[in-house]
Amino acid sequence: MRLKILATVAGLMALPALADGDITEMSTSFDSETDLAAWSEHAPEGFAPKWLPPRVENGSLVLEPLSSGWFEDNHGPSPISNGRWATGQENWLFFSVGTAAPAGESHYEIKTTTDSLSSLQILPAQTGWVELRVARHGELFTLLHKPEGAGEWEVVEQLIRPDLPYILNVGVTAYADWPTLIGGYPNFNAYNTQGAPENNADMIARIDYIDLRRPSVGRLPIFNIDAPDLNEAVTIRRTELFADVAQGM
Repeated sequence: MRLKILATVAGLMALPALADGDITEMSTSFDSETDLAAWSEHAPEGFAPKWLPPRVENGSLVLEPLSSGWFEDNHGPSPISNGRWATGQENWLFFSVGTAAPAGESHYEIKTTTDSLSSLQILPAQTGWVELRVARHGELFTLLHKPEGAGEWEVVEQLIRPDLPYILNVGVTAYADWPTLIGGYPNFNAYNTQGAPENNADMIARIDYIDLRRPSVGRLPIFNIDAPDLNEAVTIRRTELFADVAQGM
């Protein structure tokens, strides 16, 4: 799996949160191991590792997950108080590419989790390098892709999450081998603290770069970009928003 990520809003490797100010300086091209210094693994104390130690190799961040998955209370990014994790508090979303079902074909996986209740969407994807983008405007998250060779960004999906706070962790993740995990479902505590009962993962994720910037326009009070034109003001605002999320980087 090969990725170029321009923004994502849930992940295991996470950057520190910034409420205000310029975030472009937090973009990373992974030219050397020192580029990992600003990143940290988002894992509560006592939880088992879900991947081999991340490394930089040939200008890419390399992630090799163990048998792992991110859903419900199977640990993803979570609120942690004094190092303690609690069930029923997982709130995140992600946009990933790889293979789901049928195995061996390319897919996008979109997952949104609210209070540890996860909803999954699987869509067909192109093989090869792909750039993924998640753009947040208030409660609206627009998910875009630009496969290798494509000239323009295209919207894949939009999610609305008014429950998520103003400040979010931003990062990347990798996971693999759902069949091994499903045998222990829903024993979240055993998975989180001990890992999967065995490791059959066979995926390597290579991430070329991660770019971050703040949106240049405000929220649009309409969920979907392709909604009918209600009036000229809405048309103008939607045009501005799409121009913003589809900006080249």
